[in-house]
Amino acid sequence: MKFKIKAVVAALAMVAAGGANAAINPGQSGQGAGELFLSVYDSVAAESYTRDLGITVDDFITSLGSSSSSSWNSSFTAKLATDSVYTNLFGNNNSANMVWNLVGVRTDKPGADVAKYGLYATSNDASSAVSSMSYTNLKSSMLQANSYIAGANSDANVQFGDALNAYAQNRSTTNTSSTDDGYYGNAITWSSDIGRSLTFNDEAAVGTSLAFYHIGAKYDPATNKLTSPAGTYTDLFAGTWALTANGALSYDVASAPPVPLPPAVLLLGSALAGLVGVARRRQQDEVLSV
Repeated sequence: MKFKIKAVVAALAMVAAGGANAAINPGQSGQGAGELFLSVYDSVAAESYTRDLGITVDDFITSLGSSSSSSWNSSFTAKLATDSVYTNLFGNNNSANMVWNLVGVRTDKPGADVAKYGLYATSNDASSAVSSMSYTNLKSSMLQANSYIAGANSDANVQFGDALNAYAQNRSTTNTSSTDDGYYGNAITWSSDIGRSLTFNDEAAVGTSLAFYHIGAKYDPATNKLTSPAGTYTDLFAGTWALTANGALSYDVASAPPVPLPPAVLLLGSALAGLVGVARRRQQDEVLSV
């Protein structure tokens, strides 16, 4: 477990150091596990930024535990420094106008990895909004994410001369074209609801932490298929992602808050304190009466 966590942190460190250029793995069948990627958008300046984190959904899950929500609560921590592409694009921008999200896709069909299938996305809404997502919307959001990834990879190819299938090469890309698939502000492809396919808001202002969810599809063992009637399920990761105004990204599992004492215990403590006070007053009265 510790080795796997270190491997993920090392992968993030390689991205922070610069590396080659972006080519996000979309996680489609036959292409391996999809990679997590960060998107940032300044609505006033009409500029967007996409960063391949160089970490697959599988690596992320393995570092946290098994593909079960009850195990996704380890003390895994990842930190990713800003890069020159982010700084050059947003260095003079007002962070109050900037929003961000973080997404990954895993499209494996039934089999050993069926529990990993689905959308991995940040959210600024209540868990109930995330869990209300239908199977149809889930599939649509995954297709939209793949369209956005294709746009970002195409941008990288134009800007840096990347081979689009070089998924081991990771960096950042920018886009200022409102009609491009890789442009964050394109409401048909991306924006705050991944092309209008989500039941929740997946973005927040830069400087705000976001919860991280896995929305998966229920599996019908009788037909060996992921079917619409079976619906979806939602897993909430214990940690949160955070992006600072200067572009530094981190994932942290917050320490558990103190467990509040039950009311009965508090009442018992108050009663005992009262009895102690009465006993002391009696002792003082006896001393004074001697």
